[in-house]
Amino acid sequence: MEISIFTDKKYTPNNNDLKVSLRNTCSFWHSIGAYVHQKYPDAIDEWNYSGDKYGWSFRIKDKKRAIIHLLPRDKFF
Repeated sequence: MEISIFTDKKYTPNNNDLKVSLRNTCSFWHSIGAYVHQKYPDAIDEWNYSGDKYGWSFRIKDKKRAIIHLLPRDKFF
């Protein structure tokens, strides 16, 4: 697994950080999230820090499992 663009354990990324890092692909990120929430209305968003080797990742999950797992990179994910 590759490393996230967000690596500071003390700082949870936010939407503004995504806009700056993903640039033109940020709209795709949000479109995917909206689609998942349309199909799974009770799903929750969660940033997860997996350690120094991986950094922060984002997942949308329901009560039992992760539905989608996204890793933000420099201008892509």
